[in-house]
Amino acid sequence: MRKLLRQPKKENSAAQNKAYCLQSKFFASILPLFIKNLFLTMKSKIALVFVAVSLVACTSTPVFDYVKEGVSQHQKTDALSECQYQVKLNKSPIAEQKELIKLCMQGKGFRLKRIN
Repeated sequence: MRKLLRQPKKENSAAQNKAYCLQSKFFASILPLFIKNLFLTMKSKIALVFVAVSLVACTSTPVFDYVKEGVSQHQKTDALSECQYQVKLNKSPIAEQKELIKLCMQGKGFRLKRIN
């Protein structure tokens, strides 16, 4: 078996011990202030994130979709595709296409409702 070589411990001089002790005391006296300021900044960061999320939630755009009781998503997509096809087949002006699609879907019994 191979013996592990151990390095001898270095002995610290008195000057090194004194310097280390002074550094420890200095950091020990500053540490509570640093931690206190760290928590204050964390609280302010959390508050800032909360305010930002609240503002974004208030300004989100509403989402509308066609709904009809007893109709599956597949059937709704088929009806919408058919209306879009009919509107584009008539070569309606782009400005009127959205309204014509809405009227076509209403004729099939769908209503445009806000879903969020």
